[in-house]
Amino acid sequence: MGLLSYLDAYKSMDDLMAEMKRIKAGKRQLYLWRDEETDNIVGIIGFDQDEEKELVLVRYSSVNPSFDQNEIIYAMLTALTQEFPMYTISGSLAMSDILKGWALHEQRTMPHIIHHDGEGL
Repeated sequence: MGLLSYLDAYKSMDDLMAEMKRIKAGKRQLYLWRDEETDNIVGIIGFDQDEEKELVLVRYSSVNPSFDQNEIIYAMLTALTQEFPMYTISGSLAMSDILKGWALHEQRTMPHIIHHDGEGL
């Protein structure tokens, strides 16, 4: 519950408990991100999974303020794409700027494929 409490939407105990109920009931999934050096949980990402539409809708993310926010969030989003390779990753309005930043980051870090014989791949 600690990392959830960093989010404005869960500042009140009632809202926080309602979210915990959604998670326990399986209506929302919550993934935890562990720092390899300290073995501590430093980030969470909450999302809804629609198997029929092959869609992962990211609702929120939260990272311990002692860590690089973008680095951890981008790593969590990349891990989601690896966990659900056939799914579209989308987000709530609150997550839209983060998802845009992540998409641009992924474009910059993807290796370019160069085909030497000049023919298409």
